[in-house]
Amino acid sequence: MIRTAQSKTLVSPQPRVSQSTLAAVVHVPMHIADASLTQETRETGVTPFAEPFLDWAKNISKQISKKPGFVCLKIDDEGYTNQELRCVYAAIARSLGSLNHRYGEFFDVKDRGLDHTKESVPVSKTRASTGFHTDSSAADYCPDVVGLLCLQQAHSGGESLLADGETLHDWIALYHPEALSVLTRPLYRDVITPGTNRDCSAIRKNAFPIFSRTENSFQFRYMRFWIETAYQKLGEPLPQGLRHAMNLIDSYLLDPNNTYCRMLTRGEILFLNNRRMCHSRTAFIDSPKQSQKRTLVRTWIDDLQEPIDSGALIKSSTKSSTTPNSPGNPDFDPALAS
Repeated sequence: MIRTAQSKTLVSPQPRVSQSTLAAVVHVPMHIADASLTQETRETGVTPFAEPFLDWAKNISKQISKKPGFVCLKIDDEGYTNQELRCVYAAIARSLGSLNHRYGEFFDVKDRGLDHTKESVPVSKTRASTGFHTDSSAADYCPDVVGLLCLQQAHSGGESLLADGETLHDWIALYHPEALSVLTRPLYRDVITPGTNRDCSAIRKNAFPIFSRTENSFQFRYMRFWIETAYQKLGEPLPQGLRHAMNLIDSYLLDPNNTYCRMLTRGEILFLNNRRMCHSRTAFIDSPKQSQKRTLVRTWIDDLQEPIDSGALIKSSTKSSTTPNSPGNPDFDPALAS
């Protein structure tokens, strides 16, 4: 389901991409799935990338790097096991770029039975809404692409929401240009990476703009919570005009006319441009059955434009990994960390 901008108060300054383009789900061809599930892949975790695989991946990469800025793929469920779906997902992700190892290549996102209103835990470990954000709050790293594979949808709720940061920027520039000044200057972000220095000096070094735009590039990096906690820890007020500017951002993102919404089902994969698109998730209710808990598998991809040589053998790890800074901690959530 795609919602186009029709609001009287939140009008997009530029024509939106057509509904048919954005709403289309791309079915993963059988030859792509077959290449990911060869006996060699099953036994060694290595996928040989042939020319047809790479040609298909290049077309997917174009949709992510340019408009619409994301793509939803569907692995037709032919009785695939979770491990087989992970194998196909890993092969496709690696054909798009380099998987980041900062927190491990794959991470299972699910409700851990926690409550972020009672203890300091990431919202994505709960079943509450995450709020719109881009992944990573570190000044020195921002993944090009965020990937999400659905293994099990929730009993109810848990829709994925996307919004275009560049369209948001243009809306602000057209209707509230005074807000761009504070949004394009470096702003402190909280430092939350386990095992790193998180004192005030580290926070002061962790500063970057919400919007960065040049003639040839655009970047949107937003998570209001980590901006506000950074200034709280420093004992400083928010810069003049920032609260108003973030309220404008939130009002735009909370208007359903400006967002793309989809309930991911088993075998669907969402790849989104993390430098342009922000994403969120609605609150959800899980099935009482343990085997039917909402489970998505996240990966971070770098070097989206970097080509992979035909015939290359790419190791396809399909197990969740843990960061060296949090040994033996499968509950660690990299999406909301630096």
